Amino acid sequence: MKKIKYLLAVPAILLASQSNAFAATSTTNIPYANPGVINPVSYTFTAANTGTVNAYFAGTTAAYTEVLGLEINGVNTNHWGLNNKQSSVGSMMSWNVNAGDKLTFVDYVWGYNAVKYDSNGNPTGGIYSIASNIAQNSDTNQHVYATPLNSATFNTVSNQGYVENLTALTSQLPTAATTPTNGTPPVFVSFEDLTSPHAKTTGSDYNYNDLDFVFTNVGVKSYPSAPEIDTNIAGLGLGLLSSLLLMMLERRRSI
Repeated sequence: MKKIKYLLAVPAILLASQSNAFAATSTTNIPYANPGVINPVSYTFTAANTGTVNAYFAGTTAAYTEVLGLEINGVNTNHWGLNNKQSSVGSMMSWNVNAGDKLTFVDYVWGYNAVKYDSNGNPTGGIYSIASNIAQNSDTNQHVYATPLNSATFNTVSNQGYVENLTALTSQLPTAATTPTNGTPPVFVSFEDLTSPHAKTTGSDYNYNDLDFVFTNVGVKSYPSAPEIDTNIAGLGLGLLSSLLLMMLERRRSI
């Protein structure tokens, strides 16, 4: 009987560990609270309402020249802007969207190369691009950090030697950038622009502070990176334990 009680307890432990894994990744700091450590959180961005998604430039520490783009439902909009070397805090661009559209933010990095666009209006001649969709990044690492403005804590911090007063950020942005859209709060999104070979941290400082934006009319959901792995492992464990428990009960009945 003790064995059966033990087996019944294990699924609860597995479920508790799953819940803790989600809770441990939640954070509401601006900027990213753990520079040097790859952000363990993945995000899904969607258009909250039919209308426009607006992007407001919120600062940069990047030495490289970079530009922001957007994919809607996996399709490049061919509409790029907010060059980090030419924009000031509060500069804005927008895209037309329908409610529920899946959004992928893209940071095109020219490096120190000349700024060029092709005949379709897409940047060209750069060194790489990074995206809010982890699967699109060459190193398969997370290159964005995001948090809703309404739950964020702003602090004056030293981020890898760069001191910035983020308490003043909202005062530098226009009112439209800090106002909820039909109840959906604006979302702060920051990029880490340096990639790392072989999915390791070597080659990047992972401070998620190279290119910052505030987006309106954007819904965001967060979860631990590669959630399907956690779910499958938990499901497999629960399935095996359930089968074993049934076998033991059947054996007891046959005795």
